Amino acid sequence: MLLREEPDAFTGEEEELLVSIADHIGSAIQNTRLYEESRKSLDFFKSVVDDNADAIIIRDLDHRIIHWNSGAEKIYGYSEEEALGNSTNIIFPESDWHSPDLRERASRGETFQTEVSKVRKDGSSVPVGTTTSPFRNEDGDVIAFSLIHRDFTAQKRAEETIRQSEACLAEAQKIASIGSWERNLLTDKMYWSDETYRIFGVEPQEIAITFEKFISRVHPEDRDTVRERNINLSQEEGTFRLDYRIPLPDGNSRIVHAESKLFRDKTGNPIRIVGAVQDVIEKIRAERKRERYIKRLATLNDLTLKISTGLDLDEVLESILESARSLLDLSDVAVFICQEDIYSMRASLGDYFSEEPQGTYGRGDGEVGMAAKTSQLQFIENVKEFPFWKKPDVIRKYGIESSLSVPLKYEEQTIGVLSCLTRKKREYTKGEFEIIKSLANMAAIAIENAENYSNLRGALEELRLSQEMIVRAEKPSSLGTLAAGAAHEILNPAGVIQLRAEMIASDVPGGSEEKQSADIIVRNVNRIKKICDDLRRFSRDEVPSTEPFDPDDALDASLNLIKYEFSPSGVKMKLNLSEGPSVVMEDANQIQQVFLNLISNVLDAMPGGGTLSISSGRVEVEGNQFWEVRVSDTGEGISSEALPRIFDPFFTTKEPDKGTGLCLSVLHGTVKNHGGEVLLETETGEGTTFIVRFPALQTTQIQKENRSPGFASPPALPHVILLPPAK
Repeated sequence: MLLREEPDAFTGEEEELLVSIADHIGSAIQNTRLYEESRKSLDFFKSVVDDNADAIIIRDLDHRIIHWNSGAEKIYGYSEEEALGNSTNIIFPESDWHSPDLRERASRGETFQTEVSKVRKDGSSVPVGTTTSPFRNEDGDVIAFSLIHRDFTAQKRAEETIRQSEACLAEAQKIASIGSWERNLLTDKMYWSDETYRIFGVEPQEIAITFEKFISRVHPEDRDTVRERNINLSQEEGTFRLDYRIPLPDGNSRIVHAESKLFRDKTGNPIRIVGAVQDVIEKIRAERKRERYIKRLATLNDLTLKISTGLDLDEVLESILESARSLLDLSDVAVFICQEDIYSMRASLGDYFSEEPQGTYGRGDGEVGMAAKTSQLQFIENVKEFPFWKKPDVIRKYGIESSLSVPLKYEEQTIGVLSCLTRKKREYTKGEFEIIKSLANMAAIAIENAENYSNLRGALEELRLSQEMIVRAEKPSSLGTLAAGAAHEILNPAGVIQLRAEMIASDVPGGSEEKQSADIIVRNVNRIKKICDDLRRFSRDEVPSTEPFDPDDALDASLNLIKYEFSPSGVKMKLNLSEGPSVVMEDANQIQQVFLNLISNVLDAMPGGGTLSISSGRVEVEGNQFWEVRVSDTGEGISSEALPRIFDPFFTTKEPDKGTGLCLSVLHGTVKNHGGEVLLETETGEGTTFIVRFPALQTTQIQKENRSPGFASPPALPHVILLPPAK
């Protein structure tokens, strides 16, 4: 403000000048105020830009950097002094710097965003998100560009972590066969994880899933249940669990287990359902496999117990066959047991084997014989193409397709074959082969146990019989003592009777009835005395002593002792002793016992009666002279099984109370000790001839008396079995 004391102190020019000065001063004051405000705004802008974590870069049209904030320094490592005036290519990779697309968009003055990789001062790469914006003048011309770069390193790391987590989750879902899903109740759209797609037999993200499309992929028989459970879930709280089936493109079905949970908004309205679905077919298969395994273990345990305690082979084999058919799904199964290289069927189940109840196989004969010959499993997938099958018509009749023959081995010996047949083509798993081998081992053990038990039972029976025979063998000794005592007691009264009869005979007239009666008494008393003498001689335990005697006399004496048994037993005798005298140097008493034992044994061979033929005479064998006796019967003969043991001690084919099994054994030993031999000729159903020979002396000094007329020895029987003396 300007003041003057006098009025009208300023002229018009001065006033105009003053107005102009005031205007200038006002403008200056305004400019100063605007400058201060602009400076403050610039300082604020700089502080905001410089403090920003993002890189804020301004470049001119020649790509020279005219602004470089602290964020850019942190991201790229260049200081403001290093960056200002430099080209922006210091942070561009070679490929991006020459990118025509980026240059074209920049030349058009566009604002655009990219996600690229830039280069730090140290040469390392850094992922950034860029926003490029043009600066324009008052005429709208682009005079510069602002570049805002945001460091994506942490974001990329987080994205990689998420990607890895998602990949790990997807892999885990794939391994566990568990898929996740979500249903938006407002839009009815559904989200399926990749594994859910795979579980439903669809390629991941192949189709957009809605609830109805989901329902259409459920098995037709389970759709109503699945739909109802989902509808009920959307109307109530909680979760639901459900198993249902999914039909697959290959025609099979997959069983899945689903669990779902409902979510609501703040107002309580249902908005989405989240769930998981798991393919449980493998779990179910594993459970069934486990159940089958437990069943197999229980079956094998029962079989083991039965084998260890059972003594009935047929019962044990039947249990093994039933277990094999049940555990291995077999239609027909049988066990063949080896007997003299012939494999005969012992037990079977199924119609096929009923066609050949007496089926037999030799080694290498058919499928059973091949397993026996090689001692290896013989698997035939298609039996109709097997050229060595014994009965092709039977396999066609019952539709047999596959065969498995398993050798039954015990101590490296094949003692049988387990034959397994199926009416459908099949292959056996490793576990099934193990079961088959276990069953085969059990069958082999059962067969061997039965054989051992049979042998043991036979041995025990033989031992029992031997003990009985030993007891009975003591009876002849006691009988001999008894006979000697009885003979002595009989002879005393017999002597008295004879004396009185002779006195009566001397006192009565000759030819009278009394005389005849007395003579009869005397003759019979003499007969009694002769029998008692023979009994005493038979029972006498004498030291063997040899002397020359006529063996026919010993044979006569033996016949006199035993001929009373002929008529009651219905046996007729044909006797033909040698015409001339024969002399042997033996113990007469022991030779007489030989004849008694032999004739007694022959009589026992004809319990229903028959003919006993006895002949004797001299024979020459290999230049040596022998006296021999042939004793023949018309009995049943000796079987081929009993023949090798006929002279064994305690061996007998008679009833236990009929013989000791010592008769022929003692006979053979006595003859052998006297330098003789025993032979026999026999044929089953025709009879037996025993031949006893003793060495004969060259000179004869005993005259024959009262000999029956001679006749030839009985002819040899056809198909004769000649048994040399036992050793």
